[in-house]
Amino acid sequence: MGFTPRQFKLVQAAAGSLESLGIAREEAIILISNSIQEELTALGLTMEQVDAKSRTERFAFIRTLAARMEKTIHTRGVMLGQIRAAMEEFMEALRQSWQEETR
Repeated sequence: MGFTPRQFKLVQAAAGSLESLGIAREEAIILISNSIQEELTALGLTMEQVDAKSRTERFAFIRTLAARMEKTIHTRGVMLGQIRAAMEEFMEALRQSWQEETR
């Protein structure tokens, strides 16, 4: 699965958010990529189809993806409060990227 430059920038932002949980950037990128692929497969979608959706639908996809990642990370013994804080940091980066997109 390939990412567009914008998508890869978002994956890197998410990976940076996970570093605060003690997950190395490279490992975080793999975890995020795998989670995206699993979610796309579960929904029967491609990244292109997700990108073509409305902002609200894309945000719903990302929320579902974040919930999937929370479960995976929690199995590593990280407290849910820490995980949710990291996910909120990523969600803010996503919101900012969408604001830049509409300028």
